[in-house]
Amino acid sequence: MTWTKVGLYHYANRKLPWLVRWYGQIEPKTGKPKRYGKSFRTKRQAEDFKAEKTYEFKKGIKRDRPEEVTLGRLCEDFLRTWNPAAREATVDLYKYTIQRLLGYFGAERTISTIGHREADGFLAAQIYRKGSSTRKLSDWARAQIANHCKTIFKLAVRWQWIPNNPFANVRKPRPVVKKWHRLAVEDYYKLLDAAPTLRWKCFYALAYTSGARFGELFNLTWADIDFEQGRVYIQNREGSDCMPPFLIKDHETRFVQLPKHTVDLLANHQNEAPENVPYVLLTEERYERVVKKWRKL
Repeated sequence: MTWTKVGLYHYANRKLPWLVRWYGQIEPKTGKPKRYGKSFRTKRQAEDFKAEKTYEFKKGIKRDRPEEVTLGRLCEDFLRTWNPAAREATVDLYKYTIQRLLGYFGAERTISTIGHREADGFLAAQIYRKGSSTRKLSDWARAQIANHCKTIFKLAVRWQWIPNNPFANVRKPRPVVKKWHRLAVEDYYKLLDAAPTLRWKCFYALAYTSGARFGELFNLTWADIDFEQGRVYIQNREGSDCMPPFLIKDHETRFVQLPKHTVDLLANHQNEAPENVPYVLLTEERYERVVKKWRKL
């Protein structure tokens, strides 16, 4: 049917003589489609727009003009529907990006008017930390903001609010990756010799022989140590009256087989550790501060 095509027309007596016209879907009530059009000054502009529209319709994008959605509504709907299971810390990072988006474009800005040029301009303006004119954002932070924007607008494309994602192919800063320092065995034993207490010896031993993250190490409890099997378990923990909850990064419980050297250090430390402290590497004073803050929260 002719109404499915995108037409190009010329009217010499008009200020903008070149007109691209297309039709929307047929309305059930009237049996007729809505008619849309856009005028251009030059034939080249009109032909480019016609080709773009034809390509969009072949991809299955709605023929009718999309609903004019504001950036504020997109961000609100994104936070409400994106990932209900996301951790609070992850949601906070997205909220930080959204604050920057709204601060730059404004909540009432329609997302259909944000193109690739506007996206590049926004990312180029992300130089300083919030509330500071001297402390610059790291390359990691700027790259994270770009990834968040791409995810947010990807949802708008999925909902068919916009045909393309303006942040899809933006140039992100390449973070500088620092080389890891491989700790030699002799250096590890020097750390043990220099450790002031048995508790710190256990810290170095667990870090060196288990490869656990810093936060995972200081959240280990004695219940996570299996002395018979010589294992340490890294796992999620629900909160209680005497300790806050703990969530590992990848959500999946894992265990690490420990050498006898580390197990012996932990056994000796357990004999000297305070009985009322469930954590392996926390002092009694530190544990009391943790519980006090947790109960306050």
